[in-house]
Order: sequence, then C-alpha cells, then structure tokens
Amino acid sequence: MRGGDISDKQEVLGEYVLQFGKYKGKLFRWLAENDVGYVIYLIKKVREEERAGQFKPDGPKKDSLLSLLQYSYSYQEIKDLLLYLDSQV
Repeated sequence: MRGGDISDKQEVLGEYVLQFGKYKGKLFRWLAENDVGYVIYLIKKVREEERAGQFKPDGPKKDSLLSLLQYSYSYQEIKDLLLYLDSQV
C-alpha cells in the first residue's frame, strides 16, 4: 500500500499490527517512531522474564510481542539506547 519492498522482512514487519497493550491496533512502525520508551519497556520486561525463567513465548499475543522485538532491533537507535541503559545499571 505504501509502495514498500515486500521482499524486505523489516519493511513487512513494520506493517504488522500490535495485538496487545495500550497501542493495540497500531503498526509496529508507528510505535517505533512515536513511543520508543514503550518499546524499550517491553524489551526490558521480556529480558527480565527470560532471566527469571518466567517468559512463556506461546500464544498470538506473544507472537506479536516477539515480532515487535525483532522489528525493534532493526533500529540502530534502539540498540544504542539499550546499550546505554544497560551501562547505567
């Protein structure tokens, strides 16, 4: 619809629709561009659950979450911000 490259996995992921949370119904691309703080919150929450052995990647909402995280890691700015935040702990 936007004239993007359908062979570009990240471009396609950006068009996925969130299936959970306060931005349910918004595109991944929209979220990464408009509330990076929420994206960082979700990444950190998943990391905490994984460290505690509590993360269960089953179900459609978790599929949406994992796809969002995969998409988010394509942004160098998000990776840099995570590195910075991790260094502040």
